[in-house]
Amino acid sequence: MLPSQHAGWYRFIQSFFKIFSGPQMSIVTTVVFFSLAVFPLTTFAAPPNWSGPYTPCRRHADLLSHGHMELGVRIATSNAALARQFEEAMDFWAQVLDIDWHETDSDDCAIELVDGTPALFDIAGDCGCAIARAQYPDRADFEGWIAFNPEPKFTRQEMFRNSVHELGHLFGLGHNPDSSSVMFFSDFDQLVSLDSADLAALAARHKLRANVARTGVTTVYVMAAPAAGE
Repeated sequence: MLPSQHAGWYRFIQSFFKIFSGPQMSIVTTVVFFSLAVFPLTTFAAPPNWSGPYTPCRRHADLLSHGHMELGVRIATSNAALARQFEEAMDFWAQVLDIDWHETDSDDCAIELVDGTPALFDIAGDCGCAIARAQYPDRADFEGWIAFNPEPKFTRQEMFRNSVHELGHLFGLGHNPDSSSVMFFSDFDQLVSLDSADLAALAARHKLRANVARTGVTTVYVMAAPAAGE
């Protein structure tokens, strides 16, 4: 996920799709389908997952289950505040998906939270200021890793929302062009949710909790638990 000051390009993309609706969008759609016909999808194959000097999670395949998931989570960050908010984010996802999770210190894990190296966040020679990166389950070299950039200072809410976002990638979600979705490209420090598109994509890959799967639920808001004294 990118910090808000580097998300202007994605705002432009979102505005583009709002402007080009109706007949205009049919023209765009024609161009897109023509391009796909000329250039096969294999030409745009997704790159393999990023890698690093981290302990592989030997149960990462558990994240591909369409049924109930029992997930071991290894918290390998040195940031105690981040570790706590990551646990809160896991609790959030356990209310959305049919999962139970437990912490483990071994490689008997499906998910591992690690401290990223500076090089990991220097994407295509950019500023190196990406907040965090997750691996994608449908790409090669998937190990179930999520890395946070140790350089920026984050608020409790930012750590929670970004943990929810990166876990969404591990569960197979891509980015959502709607800035009100927690799966948007950047964190704008606002109330966000899993919207109907996010929930539909999740339902295609995993088993939702009964209260989420029932007809009529189209939005699940993402809110951190209040800190002690709040």
